[in-house]
Amino acid sequence: MTALHAEHLAAAALVLERAGELPPLLIWADLAPPVGPAVTIGISINVAPERQRDAVDQVAAAFGVPADAFGDRGRICEPTAGGTPVAVYADPLPPVERRPRAPGATTAAHAALLRDLGDWAADLPETVERVTVEERGEGLHIDVTVAAAGLAAALSSHAIVIDDRSVSWSGLRGAGVAPTGHELTVSTRPGRA
Repeated sequence: MTALHAEHLAAAALVLERAGELPPLLIWADLAPPVGPAVTIGISINVAPERQRDAVDQVAAAFGVPADAFGDRGRICEPTAGGTPVAVYADPLPPVERRPRAPGATTAAHAALLRDLGDWAADLPETVERVTVEERGEGLHIDVTVAAAGLAAALSSHAIVIDDRSVSWSGLRGAGVAPTGHELTVSTRPGRA
């Protein structure tokens, strides 16, 4: 078991709480990130590019850190929250379909979910490589990405529906409900099944 996921989710919650209302987000916490901080907060691609960049500037201002250029069009800042480094970035793509925000899917609700998942995340086995909490059109969603060796245990512990079909393009292996009542998927990283 590892408490790192709980610490990472608490750090992300702190960023959201200090920054105030932000557009829809994608938050992931990695046990062993390939590069950069273990906690990353991305702004949804369904948000207009200028609003994505403004959101990064808003977080930077809340933490008193600089926001820098990221790639050709993006912005990035790297605050420290509760002693944990966090990367907040926007990397706007060409315009995509803009979807309305789900009712009740606010930044405060996202932060509350991250905090509510703390005890559950602290009990996740070390085979869980990443916990992702994102806002989708229907609301907040959780994905647990596990090492292939830990897949059976993760499915039996955290998924209601086990999908035995080979879906290597996405890595999806099962779906269920988290202790908070939110939709949960269990995946392996594509190509690592």
